[in-house]
Amino acid sequence: MQAIFLVDNGSLRPEATFNLRRVAALLSERSGYSVQAASLLHSNKVPAEDLDGEPAVTLGPAVEKAAQAGVDEVIVLPFFFGPSLALTDYLPERMAAAQGRFPGLRVRVAMPLVEPFLRMIEPGFTEEQVANAASRAVIVLIRDSLTVVVLLGWMIYLS
Repeated sequence: MQAIFLVDNGSLRPEATFNLRRVAALLSERSGYSVQAASLLHSNKVPAEDLDGEPAVTLGPAVEKAAQAGVDEVIVLPFFFGPSLALTDYLPERMAAAQGRFPGLRVRVAMPLVEPFLRMIEPGFTEEQVANAASRAVIVLIRDSLTVVVLLGWMIYLS
């Protein structure tokens, strides 16, 4: 069983969480796979009442909860413009900690979701057009079992 997370850095602004949820919902709709919104940090400090009663989720606890429920594969889709310390340091540390507690847990992390599309996006592209292109990559990523998958500029490295 697998869990797919669209992950941003996190913010104390409710609008950031609403945006992440909206894009995750579009990816789910277009790909046919459930894509969950989760932040690396911060968003869990936003009061649930500011988020229509639904608390924000951070990745570490979400992955552990998923693993406890029987998930044995996690796919992380970073919703970042490019690599940052959050992706190169913090994310691997959090995933290694989860794998330490759940040794059979497999984690795949994509390149930052936005980076490959920056070269492809024309002025005036809508969120929906970006989500349509991204969803095609999500479908292949999920179905493919190779160590490295390259599609639409995405490279998926298995950890």
